[in-house]
Amino acid sequence: MSTPPVFLAEPGTLDDHPAGSSYVLCGTEGRHAGVVQRRGPGEHLDVVDGAGVRLRCVIAQVDRAELVLEVVEQVREPVPAVRVVLVQALAKGQRDELAVEAATEIGVDGVVPWQAERSVVVWRGDRVAKNRARWAACLRGAAKQARRARVPDLAEPVGTPALARHVERVVADGG
Repeated sequence: MSTPPVFLAEPGTLDDHPAGSSYVLCGTEGRHAGVVQRRGPGEHLDVVDGAGVRLRCVIAQVDRAELVLEVVEQVREPVPAVRVVLVQALAKGQRDELAVEAATEIGVDGVVPWQAERSVVVWRGDRVAKNRARWAACLRGAAKQARRARVPDLAEPVGTPALARHVERVVADGG
């Protein structure tokens, strides 16, 4: 049995769409569904907000880059009782992004970019925002691929001392 494809909306935008209501999937996601994937009326798909809300929908109408969806069910997936966080070292050649993608697909809840003191790869100045944006896009894409309703959190990059302090706090708090 296959699961329906997942399309991503902004957090909080799905809250007011109970079963029986309509939702319009537009913008990049609507274009991808309607033009690229050529989805049509009667097909099932899910729209998630990355924060745990999922709309199970049936396509009612397609107008090029916009789909009118009938909401069959709204599901609110709970925050996990135990969070799994990946601390990923910055690496050359996009190997770090591959690790982030794989970890997201298997269920990680958060990602912390770690920049070791003697790391070859360093995020400084303008590169911090640019690389964080790349990792955030990677997290969003991998969450959609894995059909997750939650996109993992992305922390600010940390060095070894800050990471050690964070781990000490977590251990002291009991998890």
